[in-house]
Amino acid sequence: MTISTKTNVFLLTCYFLGTACGQLTYSLASGESTVFQSPGFSSSGYSDNMFCQWTFTSPADTYLTFTFTAFNVESGYDYVYIGTEAGVGPLSRLNSYTGSTIPDDYQPGGNTAAITLATDGSVTEQGFSVTVTASGEQRK
Repeated sequence: MTISTKTNVFLLTCYFLGTACGQLTYSLASGESTVFQSPGFSSSGYSDNMFCQWTFTSPADTYLTFTFTAFNVESGYDYVYIGTEAGVGPLSRLNSYTGSTIPDDYQPGGNTAAITLATDGSVTEQGFSVTVTASGEQRK
């Protein structure tokens, strides 16, 4: 039973990391911005039981800034995390967000960051839209 459960979780994770999440890595040049939206944002919203992690990088002398323009995830059950380490293992969760309040601009510090969407098995919402900018300016 335990092996089966672990296998199902592994397959679920691989599916969402490999297919439903779309492109997983983004590289920005200094001064460049990109608008990133959670899966399904422009249509029906995100799915149940998702774990998607996207990594953003920029040149060594730049800083990434995340500016949310829309935000709506199931409050207290679905979360968006921004951290400085990527991968399937533990994420250095510097900021976490849930609910429908648009978060303040966030600069985790440095030129590499990951944003993660983790959802439960019921109730989905629209998701989020965020502009990610690489600049030489570090905010205090």
